[in-house]
Amino acid sequence: MQQIIKIFLLVILSISYIGCASSKPDPRIEAMIKKRQEEVAIRQKKQQEAEISKQRQEEELRKKKLEERKWNQFSNNKKLQQKWKDAGLTLEEALEWKKSLNPKDLWGTEYIKKGLTLTDVIQWKTKLKYNKIRIYEIFKLKEAGFTPEEAIKWKGMKFNFHTNNIVFDIPSMISWKKAGFSASEAQKWNDDGRGFTLKEAKSCMKLSFTPEEAEKKIELFRDKCSEQLKWQEAGFSSEEYIKWRKNKFNIEQATKWKKVGYEHSARWINYNRNTTNKYTPDEAVKWVSIEVFEPKEADKWKETKLKKSIIKKYRKQEISASAILKLQKVNAKPTKLALLMAEANIGMKSKKDFLNKSKILKRNHCKTIHIIHVKDSYLFGRRVNGGFHNVDEYDNKGKCYQFTGELIQRLDRKHGLVQNGNFLYHATFNQSWREGTTKIGVLKGEGAYKYITAEGSRKIIPKGKVLFFDD
Repeated sequence: MQQIIKIFLLVILSISYIGCASSKPDPRIEAMIKKRQEEVAIRQKKQQEAEISKQRQEEELRKKKLEERKWNQFSNNKKLQQKWKDAGLTLEEALEWKKSLNPKDLWGTEYIKKGLTLTDVIQWKTKLKYNKIRIYEIFKLKEAGFTPEEAIKWKGMKFNFHTNNIVFDIPSMISWKKAGFSASEAQKWNDDGRGFTLKEAKSCMKLSFTPEEAEKKIELFRDKCSEQLKWQEAGFSSEEYIKWRKNKFNIEQATKWKKVGYEHSARWINYNRNTTNKYTPDEAVKWVSIEVFEPKEADKWKETKLKKSIIKKYRKQEISASAILKLQKVNAKPTKLALLMAEANIGMKSKKDFLNKSKILKRNHCKTIHIIHVKDSYLFGRRVNGGFHNVDEYDNKGKCYQFTGELIQRLDRKHGLVQNGNFLYHATFNQSWREGTTKIGVLKGEGAYKYITAEGSRKIIPKGKVLFFDD
């Protein structure tokens, strides 16, 4: 309606203008006419622009449809078409790639973006003579520094034995190569069904084992090279490892007990397995350092409640813990004579028994006693001669001996012949001793006794005076 009114006004103004042609033009009318003319020009321009835009859109749509029809030659999958377009490839380039790719690899445009070329793919497939190799495999091998020629050497190597019909075990190839193995070296570790993992092969090589040596070492205790390497890192030589493992030590036990020493550790551990009174490695070390090598002996020394420095002194003199305990029981000081009595179990029945026999020994000037038996036949660092047995007939006078023997012939009330095995000697005694019975006690040497046998031969045997019986 407003448009009609405007046109009506313009017509009236035009008539008025014509009618007044001779008069001066009205500026308002001129301005309105000019404005209208401009509006018409703008409207015409917009119409022209809209028409051009429409034509352009129609042209673009036509080109797009034409492009789509062309890309359908590559694939009907719009997403796949877009991936190749996003990779910056033309249809012609995409079609060339398609000729050389596995259908599944058409989605692998990210490797193209990362620099893989069609020439690379063709070259690898041609040289490997293996058309089924995937684009990502080529990329990974190339990225890891493999050439096609080198990759051929790794072909058919089965690192993962659970995988059947494998041609390229690429993850393993890359791992072994990065670890510094050549194809031939890796092959040795996997020949003949060995199947060493990369970790194990590296551990074996740190131990300087060849694959053949590694197999033999593993067969010993079923320990992998990585386990054997732990022993080496813990400071064990190959020989030490074998010794400890033969005695069924594991690495944790061996490390703890190494300071005790292989020779002693087994007995301490075995003892610990069978008792509640267990010894730690540190405790065992302290006992071994004072030459107490047996756990049971350590138990006895612990009973004495002596300091280890004192125990060490006694051990050097070959004094046993049993002797010290006996003296403690009878409340006696550990003098040399008392220790000998304790080792030989002389006068150990009671405190009174000890005191009585000690007095007799002192009264007879017995500063020491040649006792029958001590461990290893040593005492106070000197060899023990085994009591009054096989003694020299002329070198026993004034010496005190422990004795044992059977009275085989009573010569009179206080004298008789005594036999200990094949050794015969003469004894003087004040106590009761029935012929045919065996006694043990202490006597003092009196030199030699001479007599004539029933056959008339002359005999010389040792002679001794019994100080007391101790049975």
